Formats: sequence, C-alpha cells, structure tokens
Amino acid sequence: MYERQGPAQIIYGGTFIKYKLQESSKYTENLLSKSISLGGFFRSRDAAVIAAQCELGQITFGISYDINISSLAKVSTGRGGFEISLKYIPLIGSQGGNRLL
Repeated sequence: MYERQGPAQIIYGGTFIKYKLQESSKYTENLLSKSISLGGFFRSRDAAVIAAQCELGQITFGISYDINISSLAKVSTGRGGFEISLKYIPLIGSQGGNRLL
C-alpha cells in the first residue's frame, strides 16, 4: 500500500498466513469458524511488524509488535510498540450479508 499526505509518503506491505481450525456450520450456524493467523509487515524506513490473530466466528482478536528500524531506533534502542486489536464483522453469517464484503 502506498500513502501520501503532503510531503510525507510511506510504503506498507505484508501478509498473513491463515490456518483454519474449524469451519462454521453451513446450514445451522451452531458451530463458529475458528482460525489463527500469523503475519509480518514492513513500513518503509520505519518499522517491521510481527502480528498474530485469532478468529472466532465474527470476532477477531489480534496482537502485534512494531520493531523500530528508523533513525529513531538509536534513541529507542530498537524497541517498538505492542498493539492489540479487536474486530467485529456483523454481516458474516447473515443471509445475503456476504454480498457487501
């Protein structure tokens, strides 16, 4: 992904590898899908990111850690930041909802 705002610009890329632990029930919706994902990302001249996600049905919990590789790495001694995320997608599983995703 490429972003530009005024004179600032950044290139951000990476990927997740997803492993499905359980498929959701197709007709009854009694079983929720379960999966885990591991990934890595890179922000040009700024940081490398290690990330993991756990998905249970419509809710995804994620953790990531940014490793500072910019010129600020000297000041921060390479330490980055720990982040958590929580994602909810309400349309998955509802009839016709997948058309919007």
